[in-house]
Amino acid sequence: MSVESERQLASTAPVASLRHPLPPEVTESDVRQQLERIRASQPFRSSRRCVVFLDFVVQAALSGRLESLKERTIGIEVFGRDPNYDTNQDPVVRGTASEVRKRLAQYYQIAGHERELRVELPSGSYLPDFHTVVHTAEVVEAQVRAPNYPQKLTPLLIAAVIAAVLASVVTFLVSTRASRHPQTAVDQLWAPILQSSGPVLLCVGQPKVYNLLGSLEAEMAKRMPGLGHVLSPAESNEKLTVRVGQFAPNWDRYLALGDAVCLSDIAALLAQRSHIYHIRGGGSTSFADLRENPSVLIGAFTNDWTLRLTGQLRFTFDLDPDQNTHYVHDRLNPSNRAWQLTGIWPEWRMPVDYAIVSRVRDGTTGKMVVTAAGITQYGTAAAGEFLSNPEYLSELVRRAPPDWQHKNIQVVLATKVIDGTAGPPRVLAAHFW
Repeated sequence: MSVESERQLASTAPVASLRHPLPPEVTESDVRQQLERIRASQPFRSSRRCVVFLDFVVQAALSGRLESLKERTIGIEVFGRDPNYDTNQDPVVRGTASEVRKRLAQYYQIAGHERELRVELPSGSYLPDFHTVVHTAEVVEAQVRAPNYPQKLTPLLIAAVIAAVLASVVTFLVSTRASRHPQTAVDQLWAPILQSSGPVLLCVGQPKVYNLLGSLEAEMAKRMPGLGHVLSPAESNEKLTVRVGQFAPNWDRYLALGDAVCLSDIAALLAQRSHIYHIRGGGSTSFADLRENPSVLIGAFTNDWTLRLTGQLRFTFDLDPDQNTHYVHDRLNPSNRAWQLTGIWPEWRMPVDYAIVSRVRDGTTGKMVVTAAGITQYGTAAAGEFLSNPEYLSELVRRAPPDWQHKNIQVVLATKVIDGTAGPPRVLAAHFW
């Protein structure tokens, strides 16, 4: 289906009686012009799916078709899904919305776009938000530039005036932002991290990968021709003589795709809230780095820091090499092995994965630490989605005590794995203290 056909199909959606409330300084023409700039930008022109999705939600908002901005309706009208399709089994709308949020954040980080009209897609909603950016320096300059009064202003009085203006500007900006974006469960969960003035360290795990050298690479390609190839028992038992020198360790060059998706989700969340972050691999992250600022640890068995800093918490990761089993260990119920995976290779054949999300003030580093980690990459991807989407966090809030925002938190998640893609995260257990 062409983009034009999808637009025509979208126009048949039911029309709501309400129209999107644009700020007084923004016109529909402004929004449409900005949409064209975004469509033509590098982050978007490489993704037709994101362009079609953004087109639909913006046009629906401007034309007042707010009833069409629901997950099922978007799935039917934009992606051609059957009217009775299962949104839990096929999260195409949620996945695309998450990708659009990341690409919008990337667009506004490009030099030259900072002062442009903002088009944002708040987490947990498909109704876009349009607003201009108020730059503090411009407001201060405009307010300080006063008429020539006959009396002479002393340096002390000038300083007092500037301080008062700055205070009013900051109050205005904070109140405007708060009124435009009411606090969600995501904001409450991340508040202890975002209160820090320093950058957040995103520490992502890196698997211990070995490159095959010389004839070994060709030999293995012949014996294992593809990802979907399942070895027969006879093939599995074939012997192959290799030398240690035929393996080259590359422990600092690669990321699992699910870990990269999680990293992207959290980076986009921080960028949307204008918070600086740094990205480092687990192998290049030092204890001194973790003591300096709050951190987010991504990945479990690929990230030694995750295993070290969460090793004394209630929910931890463990493995049984004799049984070839990886599992989530519950210290309060150590006999429970319900959250385990046996023979996790090849990953793409797994029906489910498990993850642990933690937000704690770590006693070792003295800083707030968030972990987003699955037994495999699929659980890690689901953990990132859980941490950045208020729709999924709402399930946690229903289980939480009234003052959960100020407590340490651990959550065990499950996600179905379908054709090598993680499904929506589901809460299995939660612990607050």
